[in-house]
Amino acid sequence: MFRMPLTAGRKSLRGVVSGFALVATLAGGAVIGTAMASAPAAAQSKPKNSKKFVDAYTPVSNAVNAEGGDLNAAKAQLPGVIAAVENETDRFLAGNLALVLGGKLTDKALQRQGLEIMLQSGQVEPDKVAQFQFFVGQLALDAKDYPAALAALKQAKDGGFQEPALDQLIFAAYIENNQANEGLAFLKTTLGAGTSDAVLRAALQAAYDSKDSALANEWSATLVKQSPTEANWKSAIQVVEASNDFDAQATLDLMRLMSATGSLKEEREFRNYIEAADPRIMSNEVLRVIASGQQAGVFAGDDAYVAEVKAIADPRAPEDQREAAGLATAARSSGAARDALIAGNVMMSLAKYAEAEEMFALALEKGAPDRDLAATRLGIAQAHQGKAAEAKATLDQVTGARAPLAQLWAIYAASKS
Repeated sequence: MFRMPLTAGRKSLRGVVSGFALVATLAGGAVIGTAMASAPAAAQSKPKNSKKFVDAYTPVSNAVNAEGGDLNAAKAQLPGVIAAVENETDRFLAGNLALVLGGKLTDKALQRQGLEIMLQSGQVEPDKVAQFQFFVGQLALDAKDYPAALAALKQAKDGGFQEPALDQLIFAAYIENNQANEGLAFLKTTLGAGTSDAVLRAALQAAYDSKDSALANEWSATLVKQSPTEANWKSAIQVVEASNDFDAQATLDLMRLMSATGSLKEEREFRNYIEAADPRIMSNEVLRVIASGQQAGVFAGDDAYVAEVKAIADPRAPEDQREAAGLATAARSSGAARDALIAGNVMMSLAKYAEAEEMFALALEKGAPDRDLAATRLGIAQAHQGKAAEAKATLDQVTGARAPLAQLWAIYAASKS
């Protein structure tokens, strides 16, 4: 059974949650005093702290600010401070106290509570509100409170907060909140050079998990278009293979792409390639695949499967080489597209891509019954010759079941131009 090869996924997305110095950024590590002069500018026209609140707040804030103060005792008294709140100025300072205390105790839940109380007060400086929402969202995501994380992070974005990780965190919150389609739609609008491989691969995982083949095909293409590494090519090709009902000939062209991108690594994949090519038909290509597998250490020197395949392909290979030129000559004078297609397949198996290009173009010109197959292979032959523009123009014409495969080949051609 096919298993998704993506290992980055959600774990990597969560990794961007940590690392922000909340207290240092927002509170400077000290509790704000109760005097109105210490309150934020936005609070200057607000009510002064109530006496009840000051009485509850002062001993706790002193303990939090004191060197060696009993922070656990302060935490135990904090609910009483919050309960003493009588106006929004009280509320702001109670939140500040919780935030700083949470920072000193490395208590993220307390930090989040403090931020939320400060926001509820309405006394956070307007230009800091989006930043506060970002940190609330970050802490909610870390606490696996995904609906709250999503709401806060979106408010941070809507408020114009600038942080490279913000879009990735919003995407992570969507995914963790079981809103994969919404997350993918959001990510699609924010894709850029700074989008990490971890996020792209998590997007592909989400698309694959959706069981929507069109979505899986789209994000497979997006992954390698944005970041055409060997590992990403492997994942994209595997997802496209698993998400589509390809026949043996389409599988062959997919394995050819895996080989071209350097992502052909596993014995299962080498065997799939060999079986799709068939040693009785494309013996020379099969022998190249075997040699590549042996060089990579996938096949041992005494591998029984390799010996069986080579027993078929070895005597066949020189015969195919001798017949190739004659097949091409006959195809040029024949009125049948099938003859050109056969000649093109032989030339492709021999890695004679210029000759293969001529034959597949001829097959199309003569009305090949399977135009998508002929066009795919014409585009592959062009891609192997570095003809990126021609390959894309050809592969863009492929429709139907082969379209996702053709799209990946077009991206590969463009990446090599």
